[in-house]
Amino acid sequence: MEPNNNRERITMKRLNTKKVFWGIMGIIGIFAILAIIGSMLSSTPANTNTPPTIAPKIENTNVCYFDWQYNVISSIGPSFTAPAGYNYEVVTIYLKNNADKTVSTNPYFWILTADGIEYTVDSSTFSENINQQSVVVAKGGEIETRMVYVVKGDPLTATLNYNGVVSPEFVKIKHY
Repeated sequence: MEPNNNRERITMKRLNTKKVFWGIMGIIGIFAILAIIGSMLSSTPANTNTPPTIAPKIENTNVCYFDWQYNVISSIGPSFTAPAGYNYEVVTIYLKNNADKTVSTNPYFWILTADGIEYTVDSSTFSENINQQSVVVAKGGEIETRMVYVVKGDPLTATLNYNGVVSPEFVKIKHY
């Protein structure tokens, strides 16, 4: 249809401008919707098996750091002498608890395994010569205490295990 006069030409130009404007707005709207959908699809859920990005190694802070050592002796002060064929193994343990779970220094929670035999704490642990402290070490707590076990002979190997009701993760460090 060919316009008959100037007035019709102006009206046709306005109609064409409106069509172009709304066409552009429609295209922008479609791109906006596609961008939103794309961002939703590319978002990584919180619990995926995607490996984390490489970051500097950070010390594990939800653990209880510990170290221990032992000395084998035949007597503790004037009151305690080991039976024939046995010795006292005096264990010194260091704990620095950064875990959310507590750790007890109650000696009955600590089992000593020496040369394949499990031992429980001896009553000489509570001697004034040992200075054992039975406490609960909460997050941020740090302590050093001692315990005594009566062991057969002079053991070549020994391990110390925590047998508390609830246990944090233990990480051995070099303290001694």
